[in-house]
Amino acid sequence: MTKRIKKNTILGLIFAFISLCIGAFIIYQSCLVGSDSSTWSGFVTNVVKDILNSIKPGFINEGNIHTLSTFLRKAVGHFGLFAVEGCFTTLSIFFLFVSNKKHKDMLIGLFSAILGLFLASLTEIIQLFVSGRSGSIFDIFIDTLGYLSFALLVGLIISFIIINKNKNKTSNS
Repeated sequence: MTKRIKKNTILGLIFAFISLCIGAFIIYQSCLVGSDSSTWSGFVTNVVKDILNSIKPGFINEGNIHTLSTFLRKAVGHFGLFAVEGCFTTLSIFFLFVSNKKHKDMLIGLFSAILGLFLASLTEIIQLFVSGRSGSIFDIFIDTLGYLSFALLVGLIISFIIINKNKNKTSNS
């Protein structure tokens, strides 16, 4: 095993471990009963409310706190967590399979997308069986959008780096 392949494998395993931890956290959150889930959401909402109200007093009040809470649940809890998951999963897949010339970039992207859709669907299915929770097709859409947006962004950044690296090799030759 060459040093480069070994380095890529180690990086891939590190990113896979981080991805598994984030995925486990997401699944854990989907298993929480409604009241416990609300407690987590309420904590995040109160922190953001306090920050916004320290910038502009009275900005968040009883009239708009529900809107803020809903936005944060969707933006942070769904889109954001899945965006981070998409980044680390894509990085792990890239580094674990980059040294194998048989794997095409599209297959790496497809595999990552399937994992993201699976996780989004799984968490919403779990919620169908948890007290005080409900699964939602809309939440699957938000989760998958966050996951795919950032997985694509990571893929584009990796491609840009590789293309520039290859251009530099060609121009130096």
